[in-house]
Amino acid sequence: MTADIVDVCVVGSGASGSTVAYEIAQHGLRVLLLEEGRALPPGASLASVQDGMDTALVRSSAGTLTSFGRPLDCVRARRRNDFVCRNSLPLSDH
Repeated sequence: MTADIVDVCVVGSGASGSTVAYEIAQHGLRVLLLEEGRALPPGASLASVQDGMDTALVRSSAGTLTSFGRPLDCVRARRRNDFVCRNSLPLSDH
């Protein structure tokens, strides 16, 4: 095993970590991007999407944010509204 030397280590390959790692690499630095958790096949789910946004994560090559782009059904729409109410965002049901 050989040791590679990197300039920067970014922990977390989510939306922010991936963006930061990309921007740093664009400036010519060598970046190591780390992600935790066990390996899952693309599209595998850690929990049912019907469990709500607090517990549902769908891991894929695009990360965990892919589930946010799905069409809303009545169950998720209600749950998102509950989230909005709990966090006092200025949105309505209309």
